[in-house]
Amino acid sequence: MKERYTQARGGNEDLGGTQMGKINSHNCNLNIWYFLPDEVWNKVSNIYESMPGWIGYKNGIPCWFGMEDDEIYIQASVEPSGLSFNGQMNNSDWNSWIEKFKFEATIVLGFDVGEPEDGFN
Repeated sequence: MKERYTQARGGNEDLGGTQMGKINSHNCNLNIWYFLPDEVWNKVSNIYESMPGWIGYKNGIPCWFGMEDDEIYIQASVEPSGLSFNGQMNNSDWNSWIEKFKFEATIVLGFDVGEPEDGFN
């Protein structure tokens, strides 16, 4: 699992060392709403697959780097409150990954993607 993570990041970082920082839990809710048409969700699916660490759908859940019982993972789910991500990794890698997702989604979907609490509708 650690090898898959470092390969996806393009480096040889030591996940347990100080280079990578402390592993924390993270959550993010985005303004990609469950009621959007299938055309939008098909595009979201393509974004999923283009993101670093993509390992596929496990039990219908999009996963990157690992599963919930692994040390490092990101998972997504569609909730009434929007597209929700949860994961476990260091702060720097999480921030980089989720910002990349927001950036790519904004381009592909054609609207500003962000967190509703930050004013994104």
